[in-house]
Amino acid sequence: MSLRTRLTVLYAFVAGAILLFFGIAIYGLVKVMLVDQMDLALDQTARQIISSTSVNSVGDLEVIELPSLDVTSTIFVQVWDENMTLKVTSPNISRLKSPLDSTGLRAIQPAFRDSQVNQASLRVLSVPLEVAGKRVGVLQVSQNRYFIDLTLRSLLLVLGGAAVLFMSIAAIAGW
Repeated sequence: MSLRTRLTVLYAFVAGAILLFFGIAIYGLVKVMLVDQMDLALDQTARQIISSTSVNSVGDLEVIELPSLDVTSTIFVQVWDENMTLKVTSPNISRLKSPLDSTGLRAIQPAFRDSQVNQASLRVLSVPLEVAGKRVGVLQVSQNRYFIDLTLRSLLLVLGGAAVLFMSIAAIAGW
């Protein structure tokens, strides 16, 4: 292999490594930002629901009012009592009788998890509900991850295509 060929391959490889490094950084930053935005929306909805939740004298959960789901139609809500009985569900998932995140039903502190329900990929916030230190149920608030996953796939295709294109340009320029 000639010196010219080796230098061209090395130049293309270095350009590809730099593009790979920056591509991973951009992808990771976009992913963190999108997931953080979703987590913030779920947390705000959970706080709004918890502020309107009460417990009657027998210790049963009473959800006075769910937030207006006209605005948050992509957010799904379930309230489970300690006996794993579904007490309240948002109208947009009223037919779903299984938990949004079965592992989250055992959460001892608020926890975000990714979950699969049917064929939907969800981001779920599970918040244990307590009264006077006694656990009385779990609130699960979730949102479909479809748009985040679609955005990340598109970004990955763009970054991959750009890396191949710029490596080719670097190889041609180096030749």
